[in-house]
Amino acid sequence: MKKIYILTILLIPLCIYIYLIRYDIYSIYKLHNCIVWNDNTEVVINDFEMQPDLKSSINLNFWHGISLTPSGFGDANAVAFFDKSKSWTKDTTKYDYKMELKLQKLSFDLNEVYARKINNKIKAVKYANYGNEVPYEKLEKECFIIYKKYEKENYEMLNEKEKSIHEIITYWRPIVDNMLKNKE
Repeated sequence: MKKIYILTILLIPLCIYIYLIRYDIYSIYKLHNCIVWNDNTEVVINDFEMQPDLKSSINLNFWHGISLTPSGFGDANAVAFFDKSKSWTKDTTKYDYKMELKLQKLSFDLNEVYARKINNKIKAVKYANYGNEVPYEKLEKECFIIYKKYEKENYEMLNEKEKSIHEIITYWRPIVDNMLKNKE
């Protein structure tokens, strides 16, 4: 009987601890082959790990996303990431990969801008609910609207067919940098 009591006393805190960190574990697993955005993040050519599509007309394919992870008690957190396992590049001697990496960085930075917008929306929804728990599904729905705006703007930026990569970067870099500075 005494052993069961001691075992129970040890297991309860362990179960509580696991419950509290489960979202961190989920987030780590979900982003295990990704580079999460931060101010100093630089993606290099060796980070493109997927086998290239040799039939494709493009030389470099980068895959960004925004991970929305529940963080317990009616909360969630969005992070911008680059997925190494879904990104590929062809023979770098046959194109200007440094310019392509600048374009990838621009897109990654725009991704971070929208991750921040999602996090701000989460805070606004929670504030509107007086800090009470908000169902994750509601947060996810609100954030999906912002994510669709990100997809549209990123598509517009990357598919300006009449402009060269250099022209796209020259036009969009100050816009995205300004958005990053605003922290919105």
